[in-house]
Amino acid sequence: MLRETDAAAAIAWKNRMTAMRDGCRATIDMLHVENTLADQWTRDTATDTLWTLLSISNWESFTIECGWSNQQYIENIKSIAERTLLKNQR
Repeated sequence: MLRETDAAAAIAWKNRMTAMRDGCRATIDMLHVENTLADQWTRDTATDTLWTLLSISNWESFTIECGWSNQQYIENIKSIAERTLLKNQR
């Protein structure tokens, strides 16, 4: 990976991942305020989980290694996230 040998690439990657995590945190905070976050989650653990579900490596595994289309990836990850993080979704 380029970020392992290029400091600028590493900084850019870290900034993008931080922005993505911040977006996940905003989503989880909204669910918490709306009282729709499943009770077993803290905001921190739910943020970690959503951020990991949406990770680039997961996307690569599903779309490249497993042959899913982007649409399949979106639909399935959305379903997993909803059933995992929201109340009454099981």
